[in-house]
Amino acid sequence: MFRRTIHAVLMLGLVVAAAAQLRHQQQPPSTQLRLQVSTDRQSYKLADSLQLDAQLVNTGEEDVYIYTWDLCWNAFRGLSLHLISSDDSAARGHVLLDCVPPPPDPRDVYQFVRLEPRRVYGLMDTFKVRDVVSKPGDYRLQVTFSGSLSRDWIHESMATVPIATLPLWTMERPPLKSNTIQLTITR
Repeated sequence: MFRRTIHAVLMLGLVVAAAAQLRHQQQPPSTQLRLQVSTDRQSYKLADSLQLDAQLVNTGEEDVYIYTWDLCWNAFRGLSLHLISSDDSAARGHVLLDCVPPPPDPRDVYQFVRLEPRRVYGLMDTFKVRDVVSKPGDYRLQVTFSGSLSRDWIHESMATVPIATLPLWTMERPPLKSNTIQLTITR
């Protein structure tokens, strides 16, 4: 009887330790990211093109891994472009930015980028001004960033791949908001 009790206590201890380790692995990274955007200028004509630079900056002390397809323009996940007019209404353009990332391939280790502390990961894109606003005016430009993969999906679909145990930036994290840029659009 005593041996069974000792065996049960040891097994319970192992289960508790394994659960704690799994919870630790599932925690979002404590790494802090900052989203920084810039444009090539602050005044445009409707016929111009706007060059936008979006950068994720690791301001934390730990690595974080970013799914490469999260740096695509989408209305809800990844990078989202927001232009707000002077009357606080959302600008209406002629194009819907709707990149839909494919699911990660468990065999491709290069689809996640390791962003070390004090490192930058980003992209530069060019948009036709008419595609993002329909009329002249003063606008505030801001970008948000959100992960497109969930931690649960990663653990279910990629459980045997080492990336599942690394600090990934997932959709459970609150969206990041960039700095705001004032733009003037003329005819």
